[in-house]
Amino acid sequence: MATIGLLRHLLALLGCTVSLYAGGCNPSTASAQGLTVPDAVKTDIYSIELRQYVAFLHDPVEARFLPIWIGKCEAMAIARKLYNQDFPRPLTHDLFQSVLEYTGIHITSIVVDQLRPLAQDTNTFTYFAILTLRKADGTSIQIDSRPSDAMALAVRMDLPVYVSRKILDQNSITKPVPQKPAPRQEALSDLPSAPVQLPRSSEGERVKTDVYNIGLDSLRQYVAFLHDPVETRFLPIWIGECEAMAIARKLYNQDFPRPLTHDLFQSVLEHTGIRITSILVDVLTDETQNSTYRAILTLRKANGTSIRIDSRPSDAMALAVRMDLPVYVSRKILDQDSIPEKDGPQRPPAPKKEAPQRYY
Repeated sequence: MATIGLLRHLLALLGCTVSLYAGGCNPSTASAQGLTVPDAVKTDIYSIELRQYVAFLHDPVEARFLPIWIGKCEAMAIARKLYNQDFPRPLTHDLFQSVLEYTGIHITSIVVDQLRPLAQDTNTFTYFAILTLRKADGTSIQIDSRPSDAMALAVRMDLPVYVSRKILDQNSITKPVPQKPAPRQEALSDLPSAPVQLPRSSEGERVKTDVYNIGLDSLRQYVAFLHDPVETRFLPIWIGECEAMAIARKLYNQDFPRPLTHDLFQSVLEHTGIRITSILVDVLTDETQNSTYRAILTLRKANGTSIRIDSRPSDAMALAVRMDLPVYVSRKILDQDSIPEKDGPQRPPAPKKEAPQRYY
């Protein structure tokens, strides 16, 4: 099992995207000044070009398209809904959608309102999106987002994306774009990650662990390691590339000028008064007796009530490292699947001394 000591491969994937596409790889900001776009055009997410990862917003009134270069992870998240691809477990934006809907948070508008340089980089420009959220108490806030994440949520919630007319006038195209997918057949109200009841095995003894590091196995597949410091052992969990990057970015203190998906997720939770009170990793067995790890997030809403949401462990760990939360694991899983500490990875470099950045 090889760990990513220098993190070369992972950081190359993270770092290159900043200059390759607008709206790509990148921490989250709530708008302090109520940004509005007086002359915005209503568009829909038309299609995705999956070779260069370009999303096309469609202005049906003037028959034109706005191309936005985005990252691989967000492109696949958008394409999954556009092309009706079903997965057995909730992906990141599915989880995001479920948390919003089950906690009474509504996205009331999505606006792509600016094209401006990235911080300290006058040669790279990126689009900025603003999410307006209505909280359970009826008040509204605005959150800064990459357009890619905004579109991945919009396509799940059947929401339009408004674009500044100036941006469309300057950057739209009329030439052919990838074909529009067939209409979705499933009900839009179907949620990918419903509230759950704790399985019996979850009611047993739990062990407190922390997200220790990310590694690569001999097949160059990504592995996250949960550390049990009391019994000096690790639980390896194989995860996807996108979530591995999200976890490694925080573990290795990689700063980016724009909010990545889990940074946006964290910002929305903090600004709407929702707290993750516990994360539990357990085993989920399906009808065919195939087993996989699953995580259960316990959320406390602003009114004090709690709800449990089904999640992949990878997304739960990406949130845990941002919020400085432990991950609890059933002792049965650790006893069966852990490896000795001597066979595990090294700890990432010590955290930076300055106070953690807050994106609001």
